[in-house]
Amino acid sequence: MVYKKMADALAQFVPVVLVSVVKAKGSVPRGAGAQMAVFPGEKTAGTVGGGLIEHKATQTATDLLLDWEKTGKKPVTKTQDFNMDNQEAARAGMVCGGQATLFYQFFAGKEEAAFFYALDKAKKEQKEGLFAYVAEENTEPALLLYKEEEIILRGDFPQAAAFVAAYKEAAGRVETEEGTFFTEPLTDGSKVLLFGGGHVAQALAPVLLSVGFTVQVYEDREEYLTDACFPASVGRVHGDFTRIDENIRICPSDYVIIMTRGHLDDLDVLRQVLCHPTRYTGMIGSKRKVKTLFDTLREEGVEEDVLQQVYSPIGLAIAAETPEEIAVSITAEMIRVRATGA
Repeated sequence: MVYKKMADALAQFVPVVLVSVVKAKGSVPRGAGAQMAVFPGEKTAGTVGGGLIEHKATQTATDLLLDWEKTGKKPVTKTQDFNMDNQEAARAGMVCGGQATLFYQFFAGKEEAAFFYALDKAKKEQKEGLFAYVAEENTEPALLLYKEEEIILRGDFPQAAAFVAAYKEAAGRVETEEGTFFTEPLTDGSKVLLFGGGHVAQALAPVLLSVGFTVQVYEDREEYLTDACFPASVGRVHGDFTRIDENIRICPSDYVIIMTRGHLDDLDVLRQVLCHPTRYTGMIGSKRKVKTLFDTLREEGVEEDVLQQVYSPIGLAIAAETPEEIAVSITAEMIRVRATGA
């Protein structure tokens, strides 16, 4: 992630400029919230959309780094507006024009490395909370991290406690009497809770990671929670399928995938998951299996509209057969849900 790479650089006293899209309108490559870190030598991590905008953003950030190298004076924050008409957009490979505002923050201190390490950790763990920064130009960067009732600050963030109380559920640009801010929830709607660690799950996890989801696998067999089964960045939880709430928390923004080793375990997990709102709940299985499990839940009093929210059989209908093909079909369905909500 961008924050981890920034922290690693800052820990080695390598300066970095964080470029953020704080406003977007029309046809621009990335929406508000997209970020790119620029390091000396025009090295980058993350993206603000590629093409002309990203090229110019990299140049601007590099100029800030060179100014600091020459003068020893830390650059203040900077905004940059892009207004692209249709002809300019066409030259940049876009269908039509749009507007975007980029915000530049320069960092060079080892203390700031600790902040971004903490931010990266909180994001990976999908902690409930908030990352925010003052989005005013010609100022020193001011950052806020709120997680688990703790507020961590870098720079002069005005009225931090009051800001958290008022805007801890906010996302995006916030205008207040104290100034302009940009907020980013730590739970970014990308967390996948994957129940079961078998062959399909092992094929699915890397594909989900490759398109921006974070993955946590829940299994009752410890031998399926190893480095040989899943990438290091996949979270792993060992627990009983009949008591999942004792070991994990299911949030409304989570994606849930149920693919345990047997129908009864799937039923146990689904029964508990349906007690929580989720962004997506999918369960692997044939139409016959799904009908059998749903009939059981109907007899237990689960409402029909609740059952109809479950994506099952899971995945887009692409005649997938192998674990790898099934992984593609499930990921495609989840991308559609992420992009359209349906």
